[in-house]
Amino acid sequence: MKSIFCSDMHNVIGVKSTDRTHRNLAYRIREDLTRFEQLTIGTVELPSILITGYNTYMSFGGTEEECEQVLNTFKSTNRSLWTLTHKKLTSTIDNLKYFNSYDDIIDEYTKNINKYTFWIVGGSEIYKLFESVTDTIYQTLVLHNNYADHATETLICYEIPDYFENDINEAKCDLKG
Repeated sequence: MKSIFCSDMHNVIGVKSTDRTHRNLAYRIREDLTRFEQLTIGTVELPSILITGYNTYMSFGGTEEECEQVLNTFKSTNRSLWTLTHKKLTSTIDNLKYFNSYDDIIDEYTKNINKYTFWIVGGSEIYKLFESVTDTIYQTLVLHNNYADHATETLICYEIPDYFENDINEAKCDLKG
């Protein structure tokens, strides 16, 4: 599995918002969002599965219905979403699956390991939960502490090939613009 996230130097990946606007994303940076799109896009031969927790899933919209509308657009990019939640939910669209346990996701992952590219996309508890099965990490690092100034971000994009080694290779990421 691969993990992908944007964080600052204090490892902040998300913020809690009382109005749910852009909930769970500390930074909404065009270059980072484009990079996310490019990396997680699937192919007909090898579609992508994005694995999230419920809060990250809800960050795609404000309600479950809005989230499902967003996920309908994922179909054209050969992506599906698997969401880990303790809620008893059922999906009305074919590229969204709800799971009630880590073991259920791992069972499905094991059965389909060669059929999909698997991406862990958050939140923080999901990254921790899937740490032992993560082999590659894609991180966009924001090099400042000003959450309000998103127009002048200074970014470094890293691809960490092996989670348990210290080798860090700069990923191809065009940050000009």
